[in-house]
Amino acid sequence: MRAERNVLAEVHSPYVVKLYYSFQDEEFLYLVMEYLPGGDMMVRVCVCVCVYVYLSRDRTHTRGRGQ
Repeated sequence: MRAERNVLAEVHSPYVVKLYYSFQDEEFLYLVMEYLPGGDMMVRVCVCVCVYVYLSRDRTHTRGRGQ
């Protein structure tokens, strides 16, 4: 986990979340990071796939199966 923390602390890119501060206690490592609204990328990918499947099925049913 220390390697990931070091990368986040050193990289300055618009594609990598900003790490503002980190600290740890005896059990956990805490990372204070930039807030990015809108959810993670997997949520967006799943929504897009679901919409695509829905539209594909809807189009198939409106056109008929044999056509």
